Amino acid sequence: MTILAKTLPLQLTAMISLPRSSSEGGSGFDLLHPQIQRWIRQQGWSRLRDVQEQAIAAICGSDEDVLISAATAAGKTEAAFLPLLGSSATREQPGVAILYVAPLKALINDQFRRLEDLCDKIELPLVRWHGDAPQGPKTKVMKAPAGVVLITPESIEAMLLRRPATAEALFGALDAIIIDELHSFLQGPRGLHLSSLLNRIELLNDRRPRRVGLSATIGDLEFAARWLSGTAPKPAQILAVAGGAPPLKVQVRTYVEPPEGDPSGDVMIEDPLAGSALAKIAQHAFEALRGSNNLFFAGSRANVETLADRLRTISENAHVPNEFFPHH
Repeated sequence: MTILAKTLPLQLTAMISLPRSSSEGGSGFDLLHPQIQRWIRQQGWSRLRDVQEQAIAAICGSDEDVLISAATAAGKTEAAFLPLLGSSATREQPGVAILYVAPLKALINDQFRRLEDLCDKIELPLVRWHGDAPQGPKTKVMKAPAGVVLITPESIEAMLLRRPATAEALFGALDAIIIDELHSFLQGPRGLHLSSLLNRIELLNDRRPRRVGLSATIGDLEFAARWLSGTAPKPAQILAVAGGAPPLKVQVRTYVEPPEGDPSGDVMIEDPLAGSALAKIAQHAFEALRGSNNLFFAGSRANVETLADRLRTISENAHVPNEFFPHH
């Protein structure tokens, strides 16, 4: 997918401004490791969300697979990681404890930022593993396998093929595998590929790692639970929590292309985009989006490059820093 991304310095607001659901005295909080509880207090949380309460109880209460379905921004990442990280913090067995699989490098980078502080507090290594991730942390975890690895299916495949001994050392003693954006793997070649990778990883382990699936958009939860569990004796336990996200606001705007200019080409046009729909879209984006974090989907690579250049020019003419950058 082609997007136009506007980037600003990221703050961990997703971790410190969650809506509250249940107090520290609730069952979910009490089940967490003391260091995790301390970290939650430091974030200023007064309560856990509903999805977090339910997931903590389910994950701490059994070794079964769990499928967590909740709205975007409902707190699914913390719902899965808070109980799992607590048990991983006290384990002495060498090897990576938690393998987090996501379909996109950008999602891995985002989750790394969300989890970095927490993993640092409990002294648990956290490593991004994809083609654009720094090599230093990868090398370090290969020498002393431990902690959490955030990885794409393609990077798992590459490791299994090129460095099978490394893959066994890293992934041969897993406690859990977390699969984010589960809906993106339920159909098609990429889903079949990931299913095969999960089964191959299981063969590296003496005991089957539990699986935890995360998704906001799954129509058939029963099918998803069966897919997630794969070789398990029974399907994953389903935790479907409604609500928890802010309302979605939609605005529809129409831009009309002006009639074409002089067809003879005798007239020199200084600004070929002047008055065009893309020029109007760029101006509106500059006025509406500047100063905040956004993803701007432009529909095609050509539109991305055109809008990025236009927004850079608008920023220069306004004597303000350019905050709009293309990403393909």
